[in-house]
Amino acid sequence: MLVRIARNAASARPPLIIFDEIYGFEADAADGPFSGLLTAMRDTFAADSQTVARTFRETLGTLRHGADVVRMTRAVAERADAPDIVGWCTEWLGVRQPLLTELESAMAWFADNPGLAMGPTVRDSSLAKLRQALSGAA
Repeated sequence: MLVRIARNAASARPPLIIFDEIYGFEADAADGPFSGLLTAMRDTFAADSQTVARTFRETLGTLRHGADVVRMTRAVAERADAPDIVGWCTEWLGVRQPLLTELESAMAWFADNPGLAMGPTVRDSSLAKLRQALSGAA
């Protein structure tokens, strides 16, 4: 699985380099070649709403992290023969995962309505250019 994720990241890099040439992202080399470009791309298109974007990202990341921790705990508890912990994790995930799925679907509204979501400061022309570049790169 990690090899497939690494391959996916590597395949995404050439379009990001093209986007960097088009938009002049200021990637931080310390972040690494892939995440640095992603961060710079996000910062370019969300600069006017950085606080909102950061809050959104941190909240969603924290929610996912909690589910990841419980999944890992369940796997370890299964191997440790701790059925009470396994049961709790399974029950908790059974409630949490549908909530996360629903939340992610609802959050798509922000991508579908950037002008409303970010107000008048959104860079509509840059977003249109990005969408055009993505549709051509697909």
